[in-house]
This record gives sequence, C-alpha cells and structure tokens, in this order.
Amino acid sequence: MTLKCGMEERMREKLRFTRVAAKRMYEAVVEQIEGMIQRGELAAGDVLPSERDMAAMLGVSRGVLSQAFRVLEENGVIEVRPGYGRLVRAVRRDDATDVLRELEKAAILDLLEARETVERTIVELACQRATDADLGEIERIVQAWKREELDVDTDQEFHLAVARATHNVVLTNMLRLTLGLLRKTRERTLQVPGRKQRMVEEHNAIYQAIVARNPDAAREAVARHLNSIRSHLS
Repeated sequence: MTLKCGMEERMREKLRFTRVAAKRMYEAVVEQIEGMIQRGELAAGDVLPSERDMAAMLGVSRGVLSQAFRVLEENGVIEVRPGYGRLVRAVRRDDATDVLRELEKAAILDLLEARETVERTIVELACQRATDADLGEIERIVQAWKREELDVDTDQEFHLAVARATHNVVLTNMLRLTLGLLRKTRERTLQVPGRKQRMVEEHNAIYQAIVARNPDAAREAVARHLNSIRSHLS
C-alpha cells in the first residue's frame, strides 16, 4: 500500500495537467449555426429568427446569443441588414479547400493514368497467357452480374481475375494497389444513374476481347472503360 501511494505521488509530480475548461455557451451556439449552414439547413440569404425567438429555441440568454452573433459576423458567416435582420451570407469556399480538391482531382487523374498503363499491359498478356480455367473464372464473374448488381467489390474481383490471367504476381499486386487507392472514386462513379449497366457492358467488352485473343481490342476496351470513369470526375 505504501509503495502504491509513493508511485501515485511521483506521477502527480511528473504530470502537469491543466484544468479542463467547460466550453463557453456562445461557442456551442456558433458551432450549431455553422453546422446548419454546412448541412444545407440554412442557405445564403436566409433570415435568422429574432434574437428573442432564437434565445428561447436555443435555451440561452440573449447575452450569450449576442456573443455568438458577434463571432459569426466577424467570421463573415452572417451579416446585419437594416430592415431585414440577420442574414446568412453567401458562403465563399475556402481557397485552401479549393486547392485540396484540385490536388485530389490531379492525384486521381494520375492514378487513372497509371492504372491504364498497367491494365493495358495486363489485358495484352491475358490475351496471350489466359488458360481455360482463367477464362472460366472471368466469365463466372461476368455472368454473375445478370443475377446480382455490380458493386465496387465485384468490379475489383473482375479486374483482378483478368490480372491473375497474366500469371504475373507483380502486375496483379500493382493493380490491386491502384484499385484500392481509387476505391472512393469508383464508389462515386457507380452512383451515377445508368453507370452500373454501362460498366457491365464495358467489362464484357474487355472479356470478349480476351476470349478472342485480340490484344488490340482488349487495350481499346480498357481505354474506353477508364475514359468513361474520367468523364464522371468533377
């Protein structure tokens, strides 16, 4: 017991915690209003309720609400317009956010370019090396789409089955990595109306070219498939 007390005392001396301050009420109000704007519940030009009504709805004093309004005005979120009251300002997208989005799009395009380079080689080799068992596995996946809806996992299953038909482990793993990095992009494009059916048709064109042992047609089918994905990037 004495040993335990001694250890606790040493830890108290070693660790210098600071007291956790309760969040100021006006900050909670600011966060709530900003959250409503981000979710689209409040749009640019919307007039906020009167100060009395808002204080009652939020369960805070008018003094707390005034502090929150002051912060929101300083941050350019709301403005006071004579004859109207407090309005939500047109929300300007942050420059840093724009840059990040452009960088993300550039990275996706680079990944698609890398994927096309790898996958064109894969389908060419698959045309040369695919065994009857390999073709049977690819066909099984294609036929399954007649009974089940294509999703991002079965899409990946198809492309990896084609890659395995090369009997090149490195190419297969390179494609697996690229598909993983592009997963969110693939999920988004699958939500485009009519996209799933077109993807089934694009995959079938790749499969038919491999069955025909036609590398030129297979490479062209891959290019059409990836160009279709590019066209849906915003």
